[in-house]
Amino acid sequence: MENTPKVLYVKSSTSVGKLAGSIINAYSDSGAEISIRSVGAGSLNQSVKAVILSNKHFVKFGKVVQILPAFIESSKEDEISLTVIELTLKFTKL
Repeated sequence: MENTPKVLYVKSSTSVGKLAGSIINAYSDSGAEISIRSVGAGSLNQSVKAVILSNKHFVKFGKVVQILPAFIESSKEDEISLTVIELTLKFTKL
């Protein structure tokens, strides 16, 4: 079975601590890559802070979080196209 990335969606009001916990849980559950998707500066800010916070946890277990940013065009039927910022998280050993 192929590991598909777990996708987490973030908005500017998302709690940094809860998102960091979600990152840790998603990695613990699957061990696969994690993608964090956000639209706008506020949600991107929350995403980056949560990754930094979760990295403190992973360092204790000899892992480091790498962030690979990308832009994705997202659109639904009859709606305006949005540019979504996707942060793909990869985990490597120290």
